[in-house]
Amino acid sequence: MKTLRRQMLCYLLLCFAVTTYAEETISINTDNTSLIYKVDKDKKLRQVYFGSFLDAKEAEATQVTKADAYPTFGTSYVNEAALRAVHGDGNTSTELYFEGVEQNKLSDDITQTIITLKDGYFPFTVKLCFKSYAQNDVIEQWSEISHTEKKPVTLYNYASSHLFFNEPSYHLTQFCGEWAMEMNMVETQLSRGVKNLESKLGVRSNQHSHPCFYLSLDGKAQEKAGRVVGGTLAWPGSYRLSFEVDHRENLHIISGINPYASQYILNPKEVFRTPALLYSYSSKGTGD
Repeated sequence: MKTLRRQMLCYLLLCFAVTTYAEETISINTDNTSLIYKVDKDKKLRQVYFGSFLDAKEAEATQVTKADAYPTFGTSYVNEAALRAVHGDGNTSTELYFEGVEQNKLSDDITQTIITLKDGYFPFTVKLCFKSYAQNDVIEQWSEISHTEKKPVTLYNYASSHLFFNEPSYHLTQFCGEWAMEMNMVETQLSRGVKNLESKLGVRSNQHSHPCFYLSLDGKAQEKAGRVVGGTLAWPGSYRLSFEVDHRENLHIISGINPYASQYILNPKEVFRTPALLYSYSSKGTGD
């Protein structure tokens, strides 16, 4: 009887492990664009694709990468972290695991997706929030951070989004200028390391530069051809758009409020919501 109980217990534990660690695919779609995430066997959320529309079967066939959906300081292998927090006990590391996902149709055109991530040790939660606008091929993304720790948590970095690309080359177009000379376009090929587009002015942050960009994935940006990502941060204060090409030629784009002189004390049960990054993908150049 004891042997039978032990076998049944082992079977139940095996079933639980399979259920818990099975890969899950999350698709965020517009009419012509797909952003795909997968939950790997370790319950880590990975971005695996962003580009032209994929149907459900094609989305399932995408391969899991090691790209954290929301890189955290102390546990993610990137120079620029999307999240850096000091917990109530002084611990500086956070490691987020997939908790669940909700998708709701807000209208015929708009779908909202909320992916919940939780720290493996602290009662600390990050929600990655999206609204996809089908007809306009625009994705709006922001994050919501909360906790129920006994003491306040200090947030030092709290990005709105992280986008990951694996391409042979990247050409970044930024916008800069001054009074009567606004929105001049400057294009640069990104190399290994980090390039930041940012303002630390606090107010009138777009006086000399602007929190928007084009990213061309097929050489220099063209008006009527090539794969291009365009993004803009809906935030009038100090901002930072960080572009990091790592040692494997992967590109990480982390967008949000500039962490310079911007640490935030987050009290228990309070929700900190970041501004949104709005971005779009074109396979037909910047004009499209």
